[in-house]
Amino acid sequence: MHSHKLAQLAKEYAIPGELDLEIPADPRSATMSQPGYFVVFQDALEHGLRLPLPPFAITVLRHYQIHPSMLQAQSWGFILGFLVRCLEAGAVPTIGLFKEFHTVAPTPKKRGFHFKSGVSCPKLLEENTKSVKHWRKKYFLIKNIPGFTPCPWADSLDIGRLN
Repeated sequence: MHSHKLAQLAKEYAIPGELDLEIPADPRSATMSQPGYFVVFQDALEHGLRLPLPPFAITVLRHYQIHPSMLQAQSWGFILGFLVRCLEAGAVPTIGLFKEFHTVAPTPKKRGFHFKSGVSCPKLLEENTKSVKHWRKKYFLIKNIPGFTPCPWADSLDIGRLN
């Protein structure tokens, strides 16, 4: 990603100027854990991710023990879409209610995790399975998000316990 594109994204998605945004020199750094950094993919912004992270999104990440960089871009639509639906309905968004509609799963053949609609529940949102292409060219880093310390990267989760 080039600096002009990052500036355009920051303006388009109203990313606060006080957040420390960086463009990494090495595109491979998107797949490596870097303490204090959060990888943001342009596609995640397109799927609903907003910065700073809403408190409910932080609650979801902490509950599932997922570093935000390990979450597939499409999953932000499930988290933020759920939050919007709760606000529209006047309901308090809780992890218990979120789990009534969504489950977490490892991403097949790739590193990371994704949310999907639960099998035996009504779907709040359409499944977003659009493949994200050329993602290595479309990311940047945020250093030290105020009020949020991500959990360490993990290649496995106790899915049974968490869902």
